[in-house]
Amino acid sequence: MRQTPFSIDAHLQIEPPPVLYHYTSMRAALGIIADEAIWATNVFYLNDSSEYRHVLDAIVERLKLKMPAYPDPFQQENLQTYETRLKNDPFGPIYVASFSSKKDDLTQWRGYCPPGLGVCIGFRTEALKIAAWEELGKIGQVIYINKEDGETFDDLLDSVANPRSNQPMKLPRNTQAALDAVNAAPFYKSEAFSSECEWRVKTGGAVDLRKNQTIEFRVGASTLVPYKTLSFRKHSTTFIAEIIIGPSPNLPISVDAMNQFLMSKGISGIDVTGSTVSFRSW
Repeated sequence: MRQTPFSIDAHLQIEPPPVLYHYTSMRAALGIIADEAIWATNVFYLNDSSEYRHVLDAIVERLKLKMPAYPDPFQQENLQTYETRLKNDPFGPIYVASFSSKKDDLTQWRGYCPPGLGVCIGFRTEALKIAAWEELGKIGQVIYINKEDGETFDDLLDSVANPRSNQPMKLPRNTQAALDAVNAAPFYKSEAFSSECEWRVKTGGAVDLRKNQTIEFRVGASTLVPYKTLSFRKHSTTFIAEIIIGPSPNLPISVDAMNQFLMSKGISGIDVTGSTVSFRSW
């Protein structure tokens, strides 16, 4: 048992490093730089669409196991309502953009970049915070859990089963707890991905039910993919701290070409280097 899952509010107070890295393709990198923006994808359209449900399903599994410990009908009704809300998730779409604290990392060159055409963009965290805030979003470190971590939810389940009568609540405790869990879910993944050291910008969901939001669409592998734009227009070029060109058969000229591209856009002051990872994918 490593990281206690709740309260997520406390977890989101953890200060991220000054630079976070986004691994992507050369084509996507050119778009990010030219448009001064990055896309936050609807969680149900990620490569693994089940990852958003990972922590919610873990809570439900623990709840079922613990239900006999709550014999009182009032307790059971509270928990059953909580379970129903977790399963139905009626709070609105959630969008995420993913980053890593790891720079020039072999695992992520392999996992997120096309062979010979990968780019790692170092984003200034302060710019990410402001871009997230403008979309009512938050930035937070991903917590990695596994099946053995179920007992870490016991205090949460106790608070749902036995809401304190002296605590003022705008919503019933079981509803508020479900809302909290849905907002927290994008910051949880299976421990199998822990080597990624991931941080995420999350927007949408229960904290953002605005009408007439601007949702855009791109073409995915087999469907249209909805996303929201996180804009850095107010930061000019200061949102990028550095760029690393991934392992490539033409690394020196790839670095030079990126520098030429930046110059063509009137952008200066960004350090462009080549990967030092010994990896051949072509």
